[in-house]
Amino acid sequence: MKKKSLKLTAKLTSFCLILLTLFLVVSLTKLAMADFTVEERILTNSVCPGSTILIQEKITTDTASTFTVTLSGSASRFSVAVPSGFWLEPDEEKTVYIYVTPSSRTVPGSYTLRVNIESQGISKVREYEIIVENCHSTSLTVEPTFQRICACETKQLKLTIKNQGNYLENYQLKVRSPIASWVNLTSETVSLHPGSEKEITAYVSVPCNARGDYEINFEAVGTSEYARASAKASVSVVQCFDYSLSPEKTSYSLCDGEKLNTSIKIKNLGTRDNTYSLMVDAPRWVSIEQKKVSVKKNEEKTLSLRVEPPYLTEGTFTAKITALSDYGKVMKTVEIEFKIERCHGIILTVEKEKDKICNGFSKNYSLTVRNIGKFKDTFDITLEAPEWVSLSLTHLTLNATEERTLTLTASPPTNAREGKNEIIVKVKDPLTKAESEARIELETVSIENCYKPVIETENTTVIIAKDTTTILPLTITNEGIEKATYEISLSGTGIGFCQINPAALSLKPEESEIIYLYIAPPVEIEEGNYFVNIIAKAVEGNAVASKTIIISVTKPTEFEKIEKIEKPEVTGKAVEEKKKISWFAKLISFILRLFRPRTEKINITNVTNITNITEISETKPINRAPVLIKEIPNITIKKNETFTIDLALYFKDPDNDKLTFVVIKPLHIEVKTKGSKVTLIPEKGFEGETKTRFYAFDGKEIASSNPVKITVKS
Repeated sequence: MKKKSLKLTAKLTSFCLILLTLFLVVSLTKLAMADFTVEERILTNSVCPGSTILIQEKITTDTASTFTVTLSGSASRFSVAVPSGFWLEPDEEKTVYIYVTPSSRTVPGSYTLRVNIESQGISKVREYEIIVENCHSTSLTVEPTFQRICACETKQLKLTIKNQGNYLENYQLKVRSPIASWVNLTSETVSLHPGSEKEITAYVSVPCNARGDYEINFEAVGTSEYARASAKASVSVVQCFDYSLSPEKTSYSLCDGEKLNTSIKIKNLGTRDNTYSLMVDAPRWVSIEQKKVSVKKNEEKTLSLRVEPPYLTEGTFTAKITALSDYGKVMKTVEIEFKIERCHGIILTVEKEKDKICNGFSKNYSLTVRNIGKFKDTFDITLEAPEWVSLSLTHLTLNATEERTLTLTASPPTNAREGKNEIIVKVKDPLTKAESEARIELETVSIENCYKPVIETENTTVIIAKDTTTILPLTITNEGIEKATYEISLSGTGIGFCQINPAALSLKPEESEIIYLYIAPPVEIEEGNYFVNIIAKAVEGNAVASKTIIISVTKPTEFEKIEKIEKPEVTGKAVEEKKKISWFAKLISFILRLFRPRTEKINITNVTNITNITEISETKPINRAPVLIKEIPNITIKKNETFTIDLALYFKDPDNDKLTFVVIKPLHIEVKTKGSKVTLIPEKGFEGETKTRFYAFDGKEIASSNPVKITVKS
């Protein structure tokens, strides 16, 4: 059975080999018979840069096959075939399109394009010559090609540019010549469609001093480098209508109001008689004698030029005299410079431009008049001001550079209107019109505001237990404009247990001082609200200010007995530092203690006469006062801005106690305190200087800073 299977397998294998052999023979036979045809179609092989020509290749096959198309040769870089690969069934055909598009940068000339079509190992090649033409032809002509031109004359040349190419061209026209600066074109750029042309005029303006033979080269340069053309013309410059125009001098210096006569000469250097028109471009005070003059050839004439600068004229001026010949239209220009100096002048200066004056007062102000001219002059002095203002002089004669002082007196009556008054003083020379003025802004102030006091305090209400005492500081400021002496008095229902000190003080304008209201309601007084009016009245006038303080008297506070604590003796530096604490610092310390939270209960019936003494139960350590570790510098604040200072950088407590910082409010400055940081806020619009001190309090002792100046400025 096994032998039969092997024989059957061998027979099947032989049969398969026979079938495979027959299939290969048939395939090779068909392959040998495979073929295709190519039919080409091309209308032209010439193309312009930027244009496209089309080549068509129609392929037909009698067997099914795959085809590929490739391009080679120098023209292949600007050619493309579509499709480049495809499949054809028997008797099916396909057209391949080959686009040839040289770029605008392609150099004109002959190029080769090979088209290779391949299928089943069979390759057919078509080769084409591609001609890239120059399609940017341009022509440029000039007429006439030779021209004789007189010096100082302008003549024309006609340029004709034509686009002989196939594209729209934009041309740039250029002039290349030693005399290119003489040539002006009516247009330097031209756009032309294919086949169109345009005429352009070239004006050749020859300078008056030129002569000789010259060549002018004109170029038309298109967008493409192949769109170029050039043309050439020759000119010969000859002297025909020349003349000279010369002033006597080219520069003069003179005073305002001075008169000057000078001359200008004109000489005919031409070949014939000529007439010249003259024009003057100058200030109106410069004029010429004649506007037109005729001069024979080789002759000369002199013209008069008159210069009369008026008074107050100053500076450097130029007169431009231009001559134009009738024949040849030759134009020449000369310039003459005139330096005019102010030889007549006056300066008026005032000692003070702004001031304030109290009604009923009299003040003198100095004004200085100086003759800054070169000659002796007489001046009128006028005044524009209220009737209570007068001048010491109304006329004044001064030599050159001399100066004199005038006195202006202001004496406003007691009932004068309060406000600003503008005072104008003018000094004028009636002949030369030289003038100067000075202005004074003088503000009149009523008697009341002249010595105006202002009373300020941070607290207008005081709550105090009867049979105790406290002190309220108040600031009095002289907001007037004169030094004043103020008498301080009290009125109201609380004057029986209040005192004010000091009772009188003198203050300069903007100066401040602190006064103290001592409050000590006795035990027998009724509880309730009382008021005290603090009144500051100027001795010199009726200026008065007052501040009302409400005092709320409450029932007595229960206290424990005060223990007398024997403090250990302290020597050395700590004692010295304590001695330095001022009476004002002690006062601040006292005030702070009044409002410090109490941690002990004391029973006292008379605070001011304490005699209860007990033995020492324990010895408490001495408290060391805070110290100023470095001086606080003066402070400058920009107007309408704020300034914050950290006092922890300047004060230190030797016992590391927590410090409370205090500042007495400076004049015109608002103060805000947060911890150790103090913010100073100037009043809106305030500019000026004020002073203050800063204090550090540890609950028992106080330390003061150095005086600190605060400046507010723009």
